[in-house]
Amino acid sequence: MKLSSRTRLIVIFMLANVVILTVGSILIINRPVSLPQIEGVFLPTAKSLPNFELTDQYGQSFSNRHLVGRWHIVSYG
Repeated sequence: MKLSSRTRLIVIFMLANVVILTVGSILIINRPVSLPQIEGVFLPTAKSLPNFELTDQYGQSFSNRHLVGRWHIVSYG
């Protein structure tokens, strides 16, 4: 039995979709159930910040006056 090129293309496409769905299902079923633990420090009260003045990427002044009244997340590493 000889298959036409169109039939072979459809069969290959369907097999590829079955493989993709199978791998996706396995990855979803085996994903971790708990969220990863993030290490950090939570400061329940605000800490005072000494006065500073820096230059931002646009050459303009940036100081602790720009931080007043808003939440900020500091990250480094």
